Amino acid sequence: MATVGIIANPASGKDIRRIVSGARVVSHQEKANIISRFMAGLNAEGDHEILLMPDGSGLSRKIEDAGKDWRFPPKLIELNGVSGTWKDTLASVEHMVQNDVSVIVTLGGDGTNRIVSKACGKVPLIPISTGTNNVFPQMIEGTLAGLAAGRVASLGEAAHSVCKRAPMFEIVNGQGVVVDNALIDIAVVRSGIRGALAVWQVEDIYSALVTRARSDVIGLSAIAGAVAPNGQATRVMLGKGGRKVRAAIAPALVPELPIEDVQEIVEGAAVPLGPPGAMLAFDGEREMRVEAGKPLFARLTRQGPWVVDIAAALSGTSSADENKNLPTEEFCHGTK
Repeated sequence: MATVGIIANPASGKDIRRIVSGARVVSHQEKANIISRFMAGLNAEGDHEILLMPDGSGLSRKIEDAGKDWRFPPKLIELNGVSGTWKDTLASVEHMVQNDVSVIVTLGGDGTNRIVSKACGKVPLIPISTGTNNVFPQMIEGTLAGLAAGRVASLGEAAHSVCKRAPMFEIVNGQGVVVDNALIDIAVVRSGIRGALAVWQVEDIYSALVTRARSDVIGLSAIAGAVAPNGQATRVMLGKGGRKVRAAIAPALVPELPIEDVQEIVEGAAVPLGPPGAMLAFDGEREMRVEAGKPLFARLTRQGPWVVDIAAALSGTSSADENKNLPTEEFCHGTK
């Protein structure tokens, strides 16, 4: 019997951008409802064991209650203490991988999936959007996600035939050692203070690096989408002078942005992050300060997590790698 993992982030859809922008609130009840529909789709594909991330806010209990009458109700993972932080996500994914889950469904935004990607390895992901920045996860009905998860679980070692490999940034130090990652974007913020973690004040952003420019999303990718071809990995330098564009950096926030420079980022190149004293925000949250004498770089790779192509999984067709045309030459010089 195949095993499926569920990572439902209780904090997703609830950060400070509910105050400073028009971002939606995704309640515990709605997340439990999504998982209930997911379970209905999954059970239609046969019997599966379910491993569920625990939390201290009551979300996991709601999900347990929703699935208590199924033949194989969700099993709460036993962690060595629940911290209420990203560490619970990381530890739960590590437990799932150790227990040979066939697929992991996530409820969260770009930040949630960034943590999942640190430990999921080759396990396919079905990311369902319940966060603020949702470039990586999909707006997908829970029932269809459950059906797709069941199909993927039934494929065994052939599961990657209905998946796409996502690009991501590896953050490396001066010795080339990977110290962190970002799935969608890196914001270099002038203030070295972590504060409320989320980034929404564009005047504080020195530059933005995105794994894919997108004109049809919310967040930093939308800035790149306004000045670069869709799908291209891009670094945008913000500053006085140059052209001005408007982009939706958060729900209901569409500021005018001064674009100083635009540069394509190619796979394998080490793009410097700085200046010293700046704060780096990965996938929407401030995480790391650039220290003087300790340079950091972003390196684009196509070896990110495997993401289930829902249409391919449900139709039984093979999914082509969306990143096969990613350029490989050296980091390009900027153009105005």
